[in-house]
Amino acid sequence: MDGQGRSEESGGTGDGVDAVDVWMVSRETGSGGWPGTLVLEADALTFRPADGGGRRTFALSDIRKAHRVLGSPVLELRLAPAAVHRLVGFYFVRPPSLEGSGPRGRPVSRRTARKNAVLSLHVGNEAKKEEIRRWVEAIRRAIDARRAAD
Repeated sequence: MDGQGRSEESGGTGDGVDAVDVWMVSRETGSGGWPGTLVLEADALTFRPADGGGRRTFALSDIRKAHRVLGSPVLELRLAPAAVHRLVGFYFVRPPSLEGSGPRGRPVSRRTARKNAVLSLHVGNEAKKEEIRRWVEAIRRAIDARRAAD
């Protein structure tokens, strides 16, 4: 996986989106997130960690809202109250560090670190906006199809 979240493997789902490399961020992962691959399956959204750890599966029936966080390259899922995690983000670019180090490894202030993180997300947003939009639409279509089948 490269720093821009491009996947070397391509797993077609038939929903107009291919498997994509992302960083999952939740209470479980902390702000740095875990790199891995996101796949939309028939009845679930599955995250496969790059380190080979246990998959995280989000049943379509548990997803209450899927949307792109405005101004950022992040797909956010709001899940049912009974779900293990109620809020999960998938960064389509490497999440920026809030630990500040400037040129030549010199420390920077928290304010500068946040400003750099926002700039990084803004640049990533421009590059990934359409791809995330396609993912949101595919997830919503899959949820609607699942509800219609029940």
